[in-house]
Amino acid sequence: MIWIELIASLLVGLGTVVGALPVLCIPTITQRAEAILLGLGGGVLPHC
Repeated sequence: MIWIELIASLLVGLGTVVGALPVLCIPTITQRAEAILLGLGGGVLPHC
């Protein structure tokens, strides 16, 4: 049963990284676009 939680946690972490990658990879980005992308990246974090 612990394997399901481990895999789910890894997938959530991967989703966070994928959501934040555009902010790190695009050299020129507006502050508004950066805020939106970071918000989407942080939005996949689990909320207890």
